[in-house]
Amino acid sequence: MSEKAKKIILDHDLGSDCDDAGAIAILMKGHLQGRCRALAVTHTIADHYGQYAACAIAGYYGVTDVPFGINLENDRLSGEEYRASSKYAAEKYFAGRGLPELEGNVGLLRRVLAANGRKDISLVTIGPLTTVCGLLRSGPDGVSPKTGRELFRENVSEFICGGCNFVDSAVSDWNIAADPDASDEVVNRALMPMTFVGDEGGGLIVTGSYLEACDPGYPVRDCYLSFNKGKGFTRYSWDLATVYYAIMGGCGLWEKKNGLGVRVNGAGNTFFSPGGEHACLVQTAGDAEVTETLDRAMMYGM
Repeated sequence: MSEKAKKIILDHDLGSDCDDAGAIAILMKGHLQGRCRALAVTHTIADHYGQYAACAIAGYYGVTDVPFGINLENDRLSGEEYRASSKYAAEKYFAGRGLPELEGNVGLLRRVLAANGRKDISLVTIGPLTTVCGLLRSGPDGVSPKTGRELFRENVSEFICGGCNFVDSAVSDWNIAADPDASDEVVNRALMPMTFVGDEGGGLIVTGSYLEACDPGYPVRDCYLSFNKGKGFTRYSWDLATVYYAIMGGCGLWEKKNGLGVRVNGAGNTFFSPGGEHACLVQTAGDAEVTETLDRAMMYGM
């Protein structure tokens, strides 16, 4: 893999929805193709089946050099509804082998950031901001004498956040509302400019149609099928768009709208104003072109 490949840390919430699975597939393919270097994959909700399914996706592709972490810090967002798209895929893939043992998110991120030692990492979130908040609140430990905030400032050069709604402030965003305290700390007291990907970036794009005819052993297929309760393979593409953009940039499909001030409230509403340091992603290509690009990336890479 090229030393110049973009370094990415992905934090996701696979479990109650399935588009995270497609996004993880895009990251794994990008990692294998040398388009990016996945430094870590963390899972922000407390039900761990979503991360077991993510490990299944990595295993399917033969990716063995990316560490995966789980939420050991709290019990936020757990139970059957948060494994609707992930439990079957995970248990099917790991049948007879046992589910993997994984380390905690915050410890993993502190270890990866401390070892990196330079400001060149893209942090990509496609779920509630619980993990990032946990990192920021972490103190010195045996891994590093630095606080989480210090490690963040010294290593993260780009922060791409799947979340917020820049079309209608009255519409709540689930990723923001699911952990209001974390959203307040990470967004309203942001340590750096953030690029937000909401409905304007992929929320109206439906992908997954290629999955019906693919290998029945593909864990991404199982996640989408489980989410749709056995009646289809498609879903909106918030998370796919976020990860694809993180790896490839706009590619004529999206452009950044810069200069935004952004605040969120506890209900998940977004309030923006001109003159700030943040940006949102806006789709510029037609729906058919974006759909085909994301579908192919999920199946074959970039």
